[in-house]
Amino acid sequence: MSGGLIAVGPARFGVATYSPPLDATGGSVRATPRWRRCRSATGSTSCSTPRLPGSTVTLVTTADDLPSAPSAEHERVLHEQVGVVVAQGSIDFTAAERVLYALDESGPNGGSVVLDLHDVTAVDSVALAMLHTGLARLLSDGRRAAVVDPRGLLGPPDVLREGTGQDLPRYATREDAVEGCAQALAGEG
Repeated sequence: MSGGLIAVGPARFGVATYSPPLDATGGSVRATPRWRRCRSATGSTSCSTPRLPGSTVTLVTTADDLPSAPSAEHERVLHEQVGVVVAQGSIDFTAAERVLYALDESGPNGGSVVLDLHDVTAVDSVALAMLHTGLARLLSDGRRAAVVDPRGLLGPPDVLREGTGQDLPRYATREDAVEGCAQALAGEG
């Protein structure tokens, strides 16, 4: 009995704490409640199964590399400035981290980014909050963003508007979202 607590989520995280004194069951008085708060904040449980690494984000590219990219040179230049991130499956805390990293890395700085959630089946509450924060940060950094969200997984459009004062355009298809971003860029230029 030492007051040490170790928790591991395979392919997700590792946490270790050491903090005597001990409670009547031999657990750390300080570490145990903190670990419970951490589990609650990340939506993890001791029995949750992690998603397969890398299975959430299926494509990170610019719109000019898509099969539907235009052939006219001036349109291709605009499409080069639109990053595209495609996700699939169920998005939890770890998957949301991968999606947000891909959004940050997609397209040129100052360009637009399209997040395609067409093949996403579910977004848990923690991941939803993370995606809202990440998309709001992109908008506040001056990047344009659009979402393909035919099932409304991100909630009503006004949810993001409240935090940023800007609408986050939503589209039914990736092609429509890319075209909307390219037109917005053309209007700025």
